[in-house]
Amino acid sequence: MPSPIIQAAVLGGISPKLFEKRINYFHAFNFTNFSTKKYFVKMKLLCTSLLFSLFALANLFSQNLILNPGFEEHDKSLVDTSSFRYEFSHFGVKNWSVPNESFSWFVDSTSKNYENEKGYEEINPYAGNAFVGLCLYAPFNARFYLQGEFSKPLQAGKRYKFTIHVALGQYSTYNIDQFGVFFGQNKVLQPVKNEITWVTPQLILNVSNIFPRKLTWVEISGFYTATGNEKYFIIGNFRKTPDVNKNMDPKKPVNPKTELGTFYWVDDLSMKETTENEEIAIGPGKILLKDIHFKSGDSTIVTDSYVALNEIVTALKKQPALKVDVYGHTDNTGSAAQNQKLSEARARAVAVYFISHGIDKSRITTKGYGSSKPISSDQSKNRRVEFIFK
Repeated sequence: MPSPIIQAAVLGGISPKLFEKRINYFHAFNFTNFSTKKYFVKMKLLCTSLLFSLFALANLFSQNLILNPGFEEHDKSLVDTSSFRYEFSHFGVKNWSVPNESFSWFVDSTSKNYENEKGYEEINPYAGNAFVGLCLYAPFNARFYLQGEFSKPLQAGKRYKFTIHVALGQYSTYNIDQFGVFFGQNKVLQPVKNEITWVTPQLILNVSNIFPRKLTWVEISGFYTATGNEKYFIIGNFRKTPDVNKNMDPKKPVNPKTELGTFYWVDDLSMKETTENEEIAIGPGKILLKDIHFKSGDSTIVTDSYVALNEIVTALKKQPALKVDVYGHTDNTGSAAQNQKLSEARARAVAVYFISHGIDKSRITTKGYGSSKPISSDQSKNRRVEFIFK
């Protein structure tokens, strides 16, 4: 990490060398006149105070809120007692859990068994000694999920950048196009062994570009605006098996242990408050657009949504093979039947907008979900349109 002087200088918009020179000047000044000395003492205190204030500001935006982000805090007395890829909960990994009755693989590269079994997956940790494996797709619905914890609740309206390092498993038959991150106020423990599909992840991470770079760590990130008091998050694949978009590896060696599955290694996660600009990512995978608005109780698109919709139109024109599914959602105001009808009408209104701007209707499908898939206790967040690009 850059020194506090460099960070403060960058934030202040001046050369780090010049900033350091000025600080040293005050330290080295030979005071002979009392009034001059008094003046420069005040200036020295002011500059020192500014330095620490700027450093504190820089530190605020660099703080990782995810506890135990690299899985390094675990019961090390157990790492030599079993297979290096033993079931996750066996090792008591601090601040992490499995939210359903499935499991995840845990790896500690310091285990004496690590080199003996490493031939199964020739991969080293991204950072530190530990990393975790997740099965995100299998025809028999096997799904692994991980649940992590923040050091403090997220603040409503603040924007955060979520980052994770992933590597596609060596013997994966498929690569899926995305996986999701669900943020919640409470810890989840559901008595199911396979899919978690009853929640909608607020953040979708596109991993389609990983294939076929197996066993190569890739950094994936996305942005999330908090609704307030989120303390936990779950990473995994939240789609039903028939809805998963996947690509097959034609050169995959046959291995019955993982045949027809998709397996990812994950390591070194972070969640940091940010001021970075969020760009709408157009490509395979679902994205959530919060700035598409409609008139209350109506399917008429409000004009302030045109900028976001035009960005999608531009992307569709640049990628003529790309198709899009438009999903409409409402809040829980009104009856279920009314909400279903309204969500369908709003999805169709977006499709009509695209068609009127030159996108062929054969590339667009629509569907309404009414109020059946809420993502927040704040009903304004549930009135939304989601897009899946294929």
